[in-house]
Amino acid sequence: MTTSIESRRARWWEVVRVFLKLGAMSYGGPAIMGIMQAEIQERRNWVSRERFVEGLALVNMLPGPGATQLGIFLGYVRAGWVGGLLAGLSFVLPAFFIMFALAYAYLQFGALPEARHVFYGVGPVVLAIFAIAVLRLGKAAVTDNKQGLIALAAGLALAFSPVGVMTILLLAGACGVGLYGSRKWGTLALGVMLALLAAIYYFRTEIALPVVAGASTAVNINGAAAPSSLGDIGGFFFTVGAFTFGGGLSVLAFMQDQVVNQLHWLTPNEFLDGLAMGQLTPGPILMIAAFVGYKLAGVAGAVVGGMAI
Repeated sequence: MTTSIESRRARWWEVVRVFLKLGAMSYGGPAIMGIMQAEIQERRNWVSRERFVEGLALVNMLPGPGATQLGIFLGYVRAGWVGGLLAGLSFVLPAFFIMFALAYAYLQFGALPEARHVFYGVGPVVLAIFAIAVLRLGKAAVTDNKQGLIALAAGLALAFSPVGVMTILLLAGACGVGLYGSRKWGTLALGVMLALLAAIYYFRTEIALPVVAGASTAVNINGAAAPSSLGDIGGFFFTVGAFTFGGGLSVLAFMQDQVVNQLHWLTPNEFLDGLAMGQLTPGPILMIAAFVGYKLAGVAGAVVGGMAI
């Protein structure tokens, strides 16, 4: 019994060490997934390549930051639900504290235009890491011509249609059922999905986020708006994390529109400076929420924003 408890604790500490390192030294959401594959699946062999691909597919169907959720999945596989919790926290804490320090310096010393130039060099490196990760994972995920056609169709749909990631994943899942399982149920699922898409397109349905739409603001002396409470900050970022699909870049695009254009919490230049800091900060780029929270309500705002996202 004692040996079993010690073994679990050893795994918990292993999860903490690995994800603190990943959170403190890895850049770019998609690229971080590639680093996780190299560090955890290949080097440490916590999971098989097939299981890693399954986890990757799972988190891509969920809203919010995919890299953090993949870390939670890997921590859970390694050390149970406690391992999943520790993995998620360990992964985001370095980014939070680094962003907190940058936000403090930003407000003390003014805008940081030089920081915007740095990610012109960081961007190509992130792209290269992501390209290598795609090649590695592609060998395990695409094993025959039918899967290759599904991948090609999905890529074309993402590039040349307004259909979102979640819809493409559901359609691909229905095709998978039809091609590899029951043709009857696969065809039925695909028909239902296409009918729903046609109905949405026909009626031009728009889904509003209630918490975001209802967030209250008050105009400050500089002409920008300020949230009336920490509840507004927490409610906004929780809603963004819970209902926005497509990974960090999609979340950032939505966040920018809401924070700058709709709620007027930040000016365009302030959000751009926060984005530059997010590029300079390792771990999930969505820790820009901590920057926004700190800008609006100091330490409490940073903590609430970072936790809520």
